Amino acid sequence: MTSKAIFLLAPALALPAAAWADDGLTWGVRQDGEGIVVAYEMPQTDDQRLFFSCDFASKSLTVRIPFFKEGMKDNAVTTAKFSSSGGQADIGMKLISDEMGNHFEATTTLTPALQSVLRKGKSLTLRIEGETQSFPLAAGQKGFAVLAQRCGG
Repeated sequence: MTSKAIFLLAPALALPAAAWADDGLTWGVRQDGEGIVVAYEMPQTDDQRLFFSCDFASKSLTVRIPFFKEGMKDNAVTTAKFSSSGGQADIGMKLISDEMGNHFEATTTLTPALQSVLRKGKSLTLRIEGETQSFPLAAGQKGFAVLAQRCGG
């Protein structure tokens, strides 16, 4: 399953989210026989703040972070630093401009370090290009468990 195809899976395939953030964003989880998406998003919209998708057959993990900073050029590279009480994981990413807007994207594997970051703690911190964002982890745990089981190394 391609990341674009998995990105567009129908909400009917969504697993229920456990909790909503105060801003209306939550971890949406969509799965079919080919892969899974776990995205911090506003339901029923295109507003996704953090996106993970895994193709079960290849065990490839796509990570996407919407991002725009004046003066950055397409294909610029950076490192996204993810941390929680489970530790820290760094992912090298490339800036892409396409029909989904400007975003950093990486195709990688679900490393043990990233699994630990996503599965432990109450809050996920993302640092990228001098910006820091925090995401609650509780409502994403069912999706992260499937990611670990089906896509972990």
